[in-house]
Amino acid sequence: MDFFIKKNATLPVLKLQVVKDGRSDYDNFMKTIELSSIFFSMVNVDTGLSKISSRPAGFVEKTFIDPNAEPEYYIYYQFNSKDTKDVGKYEGQFMLRSDDGVLILPIREKLNIYVQDSFIADDLNYESCYVSEFPCCVNGPYTTTTTTTTPCPSCGPCTTPTPSPTPSVSLTPTPTTTPTPTPTPSPTTPEQQITDALLIGTDTYLNVGLNLYLKIIN
Repeated sequence: MDFFIKKNATLPVLKLQVVKDGRSDYDNFMKTIELSSIFFSMVNVDTGLSKISSRPAGFVEKTFIDPNAEPEYYIYYQFNSKDTKDVGKYEGQFMLRSDDGVLILPIREKLNIYVQDSFIADDLNYESCYVSEFPCCVNGPYTTTTTTTTPCPSCGPCTTPTPSPTPSVSLTPTPTTTPTPTPTPSPTTPEQQITDALLIGTDTYLNVGLNLYLKIIN
């Protein structure tokens, strides 16, 4: 089996799955893993020199949403930047040490690990994108800026203008309108007695001087 990782990288994690093939006692094997000390080693295939010698490793269980699903177990090793600083081909092995003895994994085939060259700048300092550093929390000198007001060279310091009093507004009294008395109508004079009235022809009016009076028909 082959595993690939970049130079100076720490991810991905090297994982070796424990396979239940039906020909081995799976339950006893898992008990062996739980009671064992797990180590990882890696040697350079070309030079035969050991790159990692018996470093502590671990095992983890993969959980599923389905409660009836069978669990999966993995033996793993987490690389550091020193483990992958040299490009090359390596062979890795896991060792399980318990009271029953020592078990070397994988059993059937070799675990080939390829450390590949990288062109990205991987030596930069890590800065989290989710941390805000405020001035009060940063060590170092601080620069304080003070703003001063310089008076005009020609007129000296400016003085605050004195507010002028608000002029009082006098209200002009509303003229009172004196109603013009309506002339008292003169009392109606008693109806004058019509004398010497003349009725001309078929006239229906009585002509008395310059006034016309209706003809009264009894």
